[in-house]
Amino acid sequence: DSDVIFKSSDGVLFKLHKINLSVNSRGFPPAEFSTLNEIVQMSETSDILELLFQFCYPYRRPDLELIEFKVLTSLAEAAEKYEVFPAMSMCNIQIKSNILQNAVDVTLYAAKHGYTDILDITYPLVLKEPIGEIVSKLPYHIVVPWVRYDQEFTVIYFSLVY
Repeated sequence: DSDVIFKSSDGVLFKLHKINLSVNSRGFPPAEFSTLNEIVQMSETSDILELLFQFCYPYRRPDLELIEFKVLTSLAEAAEKYEVFPAMSMCNIQIKSNILQNAVDVTLYAAKHGYTDILDITYPLVLKEPIGEIVSKLPYHIVVPWVRYDQEFTVIYFSLVY
């Protein structure tokens, strides 16, 4: 009774209901759009899609505290890509809880997806990283503000220390 089929990058098929997808996301074909039994190829692996699609149904959500950070960030990227709103919110909360352990990765996630509240927290934590390494991974629209902030922080720091 499913009406859309997704195929993961590792070949696993997921049979879903468009109505559930349309209620919980904006990144999938709307319920009234006919896919005519075509299989939609996805770039994500089956383990990520398995987690992601759980956020599209009215069931208990997966406990994101139990998954490793690399899986969490992959899930967060998929949630942002397909705009699965419940997953976006839960991933955001869990990623924030990993700021101290994964400051650079959290910074890059926040910069890519426009979470300035997270950037405000992570910036001081990544100061020890070479600015060239951070800037080379940032989205272009963040580079200039990041460099300016870094320069201002450096001036303030040295005025207090010396």
